[in-house]
Amino acid sequence: MPVAIKKKVASFIGEIPNARWIKPDNYHITIRFIGSVENWQTYEIDSMMKTISFMPFSIKIKEFDFFIKPHRRTKILLKIEKSSHLKELREKIESAIYRCGFNSERRKFIPHITLARINKINKLHLQEFLKNKSPINLSEIYIDRFVLFQSHIGKLGANYQKICEYKSKKI
Repeated sequence: MPVAIKKKVASFIGEIPNARWIKPDNYHITIRFIGSVENWQTYEIDSMMKTISFMPFSIKIKEFDFFIKPHRRTKILLKIEKSSHLKELREKIESAIYRCGFNSERRKFIPHITLARINKINKLHLQEFLKNKSPINLSEIYIDRFVLFQSHIGKLGANYQKICEYKSKKI
């Protein structure tokens, strides 16, 4: 994610009480959450990801939003505008993961960047905050690679370790 966008979003940190903000260096769009895997599966996934071919493209940030799920933390996020290129890349990744023996993802793909998690929040306060921040007028994000991450969950939130990076074709 471009530094300018990270700085803009990071400027909101602290404005919502009890929010656990993601470190700006950990901002990402989850195209496919795989879950726990064995080491040998990581090599197989890497091998399949290397077969994916795509041209670089840009995506636009739509707005601030949030997900509230019963019995789970609320997520504050940046929604991404619909993109046929991102959808196509996601389908290629999903197909590769399936060929590695994993079940197909059943949840609808809603592209977003998680910014913070909150255990308890006043929904009206959160809606007002987000209303005042949107639209945020951030530039497009140029996508010329995707990354296989391993997440490490700790008391201060998740940290992401890059396992492999897969670049697009040159234009």
